[in-house]
Amino acid sequence: MKTYNRLRARLRAFVRAYVETGVGAKSLRAIGFTGTRPDVAASKLLAKPKIREAIAEYEAYAVGESKARIFATVLGLEQTANLDPRRLLDSDGLYLPLDKLPDDICAAIQGIDVEELYEGRGSERKAIGVVKKYKFAPRNEARKLLLQYKGMLADVHKHQQLDANGNPITPGPTFVIAREEAKQIAEDLDTKV
Repeated sequence: MKTYNRLRARLRAFVRAYVETGVGAKSLRAIGFTGTRPDVAASKLLAKPKIREAIAEYEAYAVGESKARIFATVLGLEQTANLDPRRLLDSDGLYLPLDKLPDDICAAIQGIDVEELYEGRGSERKAIGVVKKYKFAPRNEARKLLLQYKGMLADVHKHQQLDANGNPITPGPTFVIAREEAKQIAEDLDTKV
């Protein structure tokens, strides 16, 4: 983003707003323009080659960032779908402390219930242990979302959409997979861990 980074801060803000809105006057107002003709001022800015080049650079950057976020989300779904709870244990069969758990396991944890156990009463009361219960994100839901994302599963509970005249809108092609094929996909996902 060579050209974009060379612009003054206010022009960079205009470029960001323009990439977001696609409307020059609206972009100028978003960055605090107080003149009477934002449409004319925006046209003058958009006529400059450096501004057009900066917009192209920032659009490419935004698309790349969006793809990275989508990739991270899909990766998180795959990690949740393929979660192996045995990885919560160390080599001695004891549960690892939370700070020692792998990142993908931590990402799949929805909640932790901690209960401290005590023995005795009053001044003789002593802590004897801690019970930790991990709650994980639902694996089947993650698998379903992955299959839908990859276009391999139709949402059978989807409501029929109607056009302006009340006629059903015919959806594009969908893929419905057989139970055995779904079972095979689930097994393949399990073996990816």
